[in-house]
Amino acid sequence: LGENRAGYSCRYFADETTIPRMQFAIIDEHEIIFASSNYSPLCAIQHPSLCAIFKSYYENVWDKAIPIKDGNERNPTG
Repeated sequence: LGENRAGYSCRYFADETTIPRMQFAIIDEHEIIFASSNYSPLCAIQHPSLCAIFKSYYENVWDKAIPIKDGNERNPTG
């Protein structure tokens, strides 16, 4: 920012809740379906390597989330 050089841009979200969330479903580790009520067109991609990336992303987000319920177990603080 101090150099004010041409050729790049930078933006940020002040409030994390305003960031548009990507919605997707992984089918049989071979196909990703992108679905959102905010965006169209809907689409699906069949690509096992790309599915592996999205699966890894999902598992990382899931592991960092605060559980409300996990199987039959409820988290009283969640």
